[in-house]
Parts: sequence; structure tokens; C-alpha cells
Amino acid sequence: MGKFPGDQALSAYGIAGGGNSLVVTDVTGVYGVDAADGETRWEIPADEFEERLQLPPAVAGNTAFVATGATSMTRGRTEPESTYRLYALDIANGAQRWRTSMSNDDEPAAPAGPLAVTDDAVFVVQAPITDGGRELVAYDRTSGTVQSRQSLRFVPNLASPTVAGGPRTFQQISVS
Repeated sequence: MGKFPGDQALSAYGIAGGGNSLVVTDVTGVYGVDAADGETRWEIPADEFEERLQLPPAVAGNTAFVATGATSMTRGRTEPESTYRLYALDIANGAQRWRTSMSNDDEPAAPAGPLAVTDDAVFVVQAPITDGGRELVAYDRTSGTVQSRQSLRFVPNLASPTVAGGPRTFQQISVS
């Protein structure tokens, strides 16, 4: 396949790794990259997703997790008509394992913080569109079904790394 399109460096939203593979997301798509030589193994163009790619990916085992939706981070607003989704992709070839809509009951909820993955869950801080609150949602790592929800009284720092391990997830926060 070769290196990134046009052999140019990408302005990455994020890079996550597992084993000898990296997953890179940017405005042009999602890329599976060989960590040893930088060769692109697979790519999914951004237009194959229903909405704009959001946030850095997370990788655990042989699965990459990617969030999509139309959230304007610079203007601090979300688009009510958007569908926000969480995808699980096979890190070896980019094949979709599952996808799920992010919501709070029937209301769309935008991803509002970095993804974190444990042995059995993918954690996403979500912001329901109308009430402006935040919640930490745990999705089952193998199926994408919601395991739990917890309201948050703080706003996560979007640029901070997230560490997940054991029964706890840690993330830098801003208290308001």
C-alpha cells in the first residue's frame, strides 16, 4: 500500500498503538500503520463514515475504537441533527466489528473527551445535546452495548491522555 497518501505527513487527531500496529485518525480518514516501517496497511476514507471523525482513537488488543460526530470544539457547540457513533475496527485490516449510536435515552450525545479502554469496556465522556451535562458511559468492548452511565460534575480536558486499567479510569479534568 505504501506510506500515507502522497507520502505526506498527516496532521493527526491522534495515534494509538497495539502490538506492532498504530491507528492514526485525521480529517482524511483512519489508517492502520505498521509501527516498524511506517507502511500503511489499510485505510478507511473519512467519507465512508456517516459523520466527521472525532477525537484520537483508542486501541486495545486487536481492536481500534473511533468516535464520530459533528462537534465543533473551537466554538463549543454541537450539531443537534448529527448522529454520534462509536466504532470498533479490527486493527489488522480495518474491518468493522461493531458500531453503536451514542445517546442519552433517545437524545443524541456527542463524544466530549478521550476514549479509554479496559479489559471489558470502552469509556466515553458524552455530552447530551440539549442539557449541556456530561456523563461517563461504559460500552461493552466486544458488542458495543451500554454497560453503565454515570453523571459527571466536571468537564474533561479534551487534550489530556486517559489511562484505563483495572477497575478505574483516570483522566485530567477541569472543575467549573
